[in-house]
Amino acid sequence: MNVKSLVVPLDGSTFAEAALPFALSVARRLETRVQLVSVYEDEPRVGGWLISAAGAKEWFEGYHWEVRERIVAVSDVPVSTAVVRGPMPKALVGYVEQQRCELVAMTTHGRGTLSRAWLGSVADHVMRHVTMPVLLVRPSDAAPKEGEQQLVEAEPFAQILVPLDGSKAAEQSVKWALRLGHDRCATYTMVRAVPPLFALTTAYLPHAIQETKQFLEQGRKESETYLADLRERLRGEDLEVRTEVLVGVQPGWGIVRYADEQEMDLIVIATHGRGGVPRLILGSVADKVVRGSHVPVLVHRPPTS
Repeated sequence: MNVKSLVVPLDGSTFAEAALPFALSVARRLETRVQLVSVYEDEPRVGGWLISAAGAKEWFEGYHWEVRERIVAVSDVPVSTAVVRGPMPKALVGYVEQQRCELVAMTTHGRGTLSRAWLGSVADHVMRHVTMPVLLVRPSDAAPKEGEQQLVEAEPFAQILVPLDGSKAAEQSVKWALRLGHDRCATYTMVRAVPPLFALTTAYLPHAIQETKQFLEQGRKESETYLADLRERLRGEDLEVRTEVLVGVQPGWGIVRYADEQEMDLIVIATHGRGGVPRLILGSVADKVVRGSHVPVLVHRPPTS
């Protein structure tokens, strides 16, 4: 898993820059460079006024220089820049794929001076169309404090949550979690959710209640066995691995709530994968996690066989 570069899309807003502290920290961990990328459209506007494409390109080049200077002042992580012309978000996805960039870090929303599109919709499009992992950061997670002028690297990820559904595809998340963990100081929590069973008949009937209890108990036992086996496989790597089964909760929101309660630093989740008693499609769960999480989320698409 050789990461060539870590791409950070910027639209000129402080919201988009909220991904930079985490991007620098991850780039240091992976020993790779950060590449700042901005896209201007064929008819760029500033404050509602149409400007020339040449003017937009010049503005972004100056903006990149200013951001790069702030990064250089606090970090020795290599930084490069690129300005691309084309429609958002298609041009951004095309550039990332063409450059064979292997990791993208961006905020989940924000609006820039020279962009007509909310970065949130762009982030959603990028997450669904690129083949490489995407690290999504909510601006509130990294917004600079009042009066703070200097950019700083985020602290390394020490508490990492990995939601699983029992499938081999979803287990690819473990590899990325280990890559991003803070050396041997990180704790990895593997979690599996057993959603409630909604019987076709009324839940007040005794047999329906019993059926639900049996389903949840079966799911809990199978999940505990699965997670114990996975933890045993990782034992030889001298890692701090914990497991947790969330019983009777909707997977997406249950994962978000657990991450908040346990003060996780990062969630690493696959965009699809299926298996086991819960029979959930992790793609839909990943979508709910991204939209509800208050901590950064690394979303990746496991390779298809």
